Formats: sequence, C-alpha cells, structure tokens
Amino acid sequence: MSATATLEAHSGRQRSSEGDRRMIVAWQDPQTRRIVPIGVLSHDDARYGYAYLESVRDIDGFRPLLGFRDLNRQYTSETLFHLFAQRAMSPRRPDYVRYISELGLTPEDDEPWEQIARSHGRREVDRLQLFPVPDVIDGTVSCRFLIHGTRHVAENEIVRDGIAQRVEPAHVERTLAALVPGQELRLEPEPTNSHNPNSLLVTASGEVIGWVPDLLLDDLHRLRQQADVTVRVQRVNGPDAPVHMRVLAEFSATGIDGFEFFAGPRWRTIPETNAQ
Repeated sequence: MSATATLEAHSGRQRSSEGDRRMIVAWQDPQTRRIVPIGVLSHDDARYGYAYLESVRDIDGFRPLLGFRDLNRQYTSETLFHLFAQRAMSPRRPDYVRYISELGLTPEDDEPWEQIARSHGRREVDRLQLFPVPDVIDGTVSCRFLIHGTRHVAENEIVRDGIAQRVEPAHVERTLAALVPGQELRLEPEPTNSHNPNSLLVTASGEVIGWVPDLLLDDLHRLRQQADVTVRVQRVNGPDAPVHMRVLAEFSATGIDGFEFFAGPRWRTIPETNAQ
C-alpha cells in the first residue's frame, strides 16, 4: 500500500483536535526477541514529530531507522512520516472496511494515526511496534490494546501456580470463540517466563488467551499497586483475522491522580537531554 495514497485518501476529512498525542516506538531485537523502546512519535494539531530515546545508544545491534539517521535530531513534519504512514491501510483497499472494523474503528475515527495506535503498527517486513501513551484525565485512565501472543499459547509450556501446562490449539480456539464484548479478563503475573519474567498473562474464565504487550508491563505493574485495574474484552475477531488482532481489550482504572505512563528518565529523548 502507498503511504501517500493513504494520507491523500484521508485528507478530505477533518481531524479531531485532541491536543498532543504520543506513541512509543519499539524495536524487537532479532537475537533476544526482546521488545525495546527506541523513540517517541508525537502529533498535535499542527505537526508530527519523532525523536530517539536517550537509551537507544546502549542497544547492541540497533541501527537508525530509515529516514531517521541522525540520533540527535528532533524530526518534524506537517504530514505523518512515511515510515509510519505506510502502516495504515488505504481506504481504497477492498478489505478496508473489514480491517478497521477488526480494529474496533469506524469510518469516522479511522485516521492513519488511530489505525496505527490500534494495530500497534505491526508489519511482517520489519521489527517495529508502536503503542499509544495512555492519557490520565481527572484521575481516570482507559486504554485499548491488542492481546499479544495468542497463537503462542498452545506452543509454550506455561507455569501457573507452580504447575506446568500445555494447551491444545483447539482448546485455545474454543476459549477465543466463547469471548464476548464486555467480558472481564484477568491479569496474572508469570515470573517463570524465560522471555520476560515481568510478563502478565491474560486469562478468560481461567484459561490463558495471551499476554499484555511488553511495552505496557512496567507501568501496568506499577498501576496495579496503586489501584484496581479492570480489563475487559472490547472486540473478538475470528481465525481469519490477522493473528495479532484476534482480541482487542481495554484496561481501566480510577483514583490515580498524578500517575503518568512512560514517564521518567528512561523515556527522556536525546534532543531533550541535549537541550539541558
């Protein structure tokens, strides 16, 4: 799909004004498979911006992204950068309506930015993922996310309550098929996960259906120490949907005045540091 065509097709529609919005851009290390944050993509009513995180200098094997070669620069553009715009689907595609529906979007709120925020910007041709920074408004937060790793539930031995389990693929499919919007989901720590001991399993009626995205883990653990976090199903897609888009969920919490997501020294960009 053409990024230019995607933006042109959307250009006749008015963009809603929501102030500054940000997404964390992450890269998957091909050796360790870990998801590591590398930059911040931002958007306000006037322009888009991109800057690398200070921590990117310490990532072994990482190379600057195409179109963003200078680690020290704050990039700006009046249109969404090509590298990110190409992750949104053009309305001209015959499968477009179905795709945005699978993301829980409508033709009224399907701008490229919203598509990428919902789909996490994932493509088969690279190792990038994006995640929108949740806003805390009047002490309340709600954030939709795609449950990760659904296809790997049946491939891995999962330890729960000290007991190793293996689940048949057909059993996972039956659990997914039984999900309904509004159904409450549970989060369960998985300290024995060799990929990431900080992992949180997502379960439905006691059955594992996937994992919380890695980028959310640190803040979600911190949030769960301060407030009751509720997770519910927002949309369930069938087995013909892209494998990473099977279940759209939402977490929410109240009474968290002063809480910030993706805040602190770890999330400082290089231009911010250089300006000090």
